[in-house]
Amino acid sequence: MTVRTESPDDTPLVLPEIRRGQRLTGEKAAIFREYVAAKYEAGLTIEAIVALTERSYGAVRDALVTAGVELRPRGRRVSSPGDHCADQ
Repeated sequence: MTVRTESPDDTPLVLPEIRRGQRLTGEKAAIFREYVAAKYEAGLTIEAIVALTERSYGAVRDALVTAGVELRPRGRRVSSPGDHCADQ
């Protein structure tokens, strides 16, 4: 599967063909990390990236950690008191 997206500097990112179960090394691993980091920082969840890339949850999470991305807390966002209407 080849996936195209835009990088933070608006240059196209192309995710190379990665066969299921194939170990990522070298340039392919670097491109995968950059792609996954861009998607996560754009707001996608790890699960959404898993579905998009057809890689395992662990592979996506490891790529994010290796790329130095700060992971969001698990679960839904907790709203702050100012997020609710005053009459509730």
